Amino acid sequence: MRIRGGSKREAIERLRALRERTLSREATPFRRRAVTSSTHNEKRSARSGEGRASVLHRGPSAQQAEFSRYCKLANPLLSEIELGDQLPKVQDFVDLDRDAWNLDDLAPFVIDSLSSVSVRKAGGGVGGVGSPLAIVVVRSAVRALEVCRRLRALGSRWRVAKLFAKHKKIEEQIGFLQRHRCEIAVGTPARMAELAGRGYLRFDELRLLAVDMDRDVKGMSVLDLFDTRRAFFELYGDFVCPLVKGGRVKVCMF
Repeated sequence: MRIRGGSKREAIERLRALRERTLSREATPFRRRAVTSSTHNEKRSARSGEGRASVLHRGPSAQQAEFSRYCKLANPLLSEIELGDQLPKVQDFVDLDRDAWNLDDLAPFVIDSLSSVSVRKAGGGVGGVGSPLAIVVVRSAVRALEVCRRLRALGSRWRVAKLFAKHKKIEEQIGFLQRHRCEIAVGTPARMAELAGRGYLRFDELRLLAVDMDRDVKGMSVLDLFDTRRAFFELYGDFVCPLVKGGRVKVCMF
């Protein structure tokens, strides 16, 4: 049976309209994915602190409350009395006297916090062999490298020990701690706890424990992640807590 001209044109138009609707439906997921990806990147940027200060002002009371909360998570079987024996008091925390904070503030903050420590004349350093004045605890090797880059602003007299596992052999770190004075140690909790447990990272000269609360793309800080939280409080409880209780070491969560 032949199709008349008008019917043929109508059929072509219907086919064209159907094809356009099909293409439109197929393209929609890609557009949604692009929007979702863009939104995810914005959230990731916001969490990582790109383009803005990463942490709002934290006074000693706020830091102490946060530290206590994480300590309870790491030690769920301890009683309130036992926890109280480990927790720093409000006066043990350093006031971050700023409305906002980012890594550019870290170097001058370290100088201000350690200004009362006299400079050793021998060797020109202020730290001891294997015993830093300040320890900066971070969540990952990548973050540790970024912190170390920012601390270069302190100058060559301030030697920084890089204590993390990724691309760093523990034998090399042991050799460094045995041979060099180091004013600052930057690293992950597990590697620091291991070095301290083996006696290579010492705390004779320690004056400042700084905890980097920067969050990863999932919004997790060094104390949110189970393994790093457990390792941190092992390091703190076994080596740093007595020094904090004795009033020699200050704590900072930035």
